[in-house]
Amino acid sequence: VADQLPAVDGLAERWGKSVFHCPYCHGYEVGGRPVGVLATGALSAHQAELLTDWGEVTLLANGIEFDADARGALDDTWIAYVSDHGEMMGEHRMLKKMVFYEPSVRVPVILRPPGGTAGRVVDDLVELDDVSATFRAIAGAGLPSSHARSLLPALSGESVAREVAVSEAYGVAMFRTARHKLVVYEDTLEPMQLFDLAADPLEDDNLVGTGRDGGVLDDLMARYAVPFLRTRPIRPNRGIIERGRMAK
Repeated sequence: VADQLPAVDGLAERWGKSVFHCPYCHGYEVGGRPVGVLATGALSAHQAELLTDWGEVTLLANGIEFDADARGALDDTWIAYVSDHGEMMGEHRMLKKMVFYEPSVRVPVILRPPGGTAGRVVDDLVELDDVSATFRAIAGAGLPSSHARSLLPALSGESVAREVAVSEAYGVAMFRTARHKLVVYEDTLEPMQLFDLAADPLEDDNLVGTGRDGGVLDDLMARYAVPFLRTRPIRPNRGIIERGRMAK
């Protein structure tokens, strides 16, 4: 496998050192420093605008003429900024993902309609599936019998909050409400973690087995975990996590 790089003198020698394919993956390396965006199309101008919070940005046209028609592409384009997961960057002495702590599972969703709109922050609890439903709604396509739902109502001030957000990975499931987070083993329905995110936003105090949950554990299990897991997961192989240890 070889990277296909633009024919720009000196770029290959700097690839992976001071030239990167994705600023969002390597933002910590360029934050606060001058940034150059090598244009690949009309929307590169918008990408350059997105990075201005990081430092001084220069758009390298790379032979592309950004005339009025090209700049006008944003007037007919929806833009969505989202990720399928976050990253652990030392929290709980962990790196990468594969856990259900907030840095790993809580990611921003930024939507910009054609022509832009007044900025606003929505704290509603949603799921990644809702982004796909939003794209279908933008295209005018229906979405019958689906768990996912469009986020477009949020642009007009309506609530799109879910009562609970569910996520699964390697035989473990998370059930996240506005205040609490429950993590369980899927195969045994045993609770692994329970956090009160209002009282413990850093998720340092696991309430499972402490007797200090005030009945929240039983309530979340009965309302969300047990009904959800009545439909058993279909896996081609054993999960890599079993009862708190890595499966062998």
